[in-house]
Amino acid sequence: MKQLMMTIMKQLMMMLDHLLHARTRLDEDIRGLLLSSYVAQRSGQLAAYDSLHSSLSTCTTALLKPLQEQHVPPPGATVRPVQRQNDGHSCGLFTLAFAFSIAGGQDPCTVRYDRASMAPHLVRCLQLGVVQPFPSVPAGRDR
Repeated sequence: MKQLMMTIMKQLMMMLDHLLHARTRLDEDIRGLLLSSYVAQRSGQLAAYDSLHSSLSTCTTALLKPLQEQHVPPPGATVRPVQRQNDGHSCGLFTLAFAFSIAGGQDPCTVRYDRASMAPHLVRCLQLGVVQPFPSVPAGRDR
């Protein structure tokens, strides 16, 4: 398990480094999107965790197509019901929160993240080199 966590942390660090140094603007439809086959509801399926959309957008479908074409039979995709962001700039935090939850054995669909604590938590994780689920609040409360 520790080896898996370290591998995930390295991949997240590379992804974050890429995002921080990217000079091109991402299309709004794919911000805040995490694709995973690790926790899909059934084998051969991709789970989409999207903090912006509750269904597969045209852009997300186009992004999925090359991934699906690499496999026989091509996996299906489903959007999982996760917490929505209420602004236009926290998509990266939500994407990482979903990934950290999955790495920690949590289902992102059942977590209500504490928005005010997300950025400081990510900074602490990066400083310490650890992957820990993001802080959450009881269901029904929104911060």
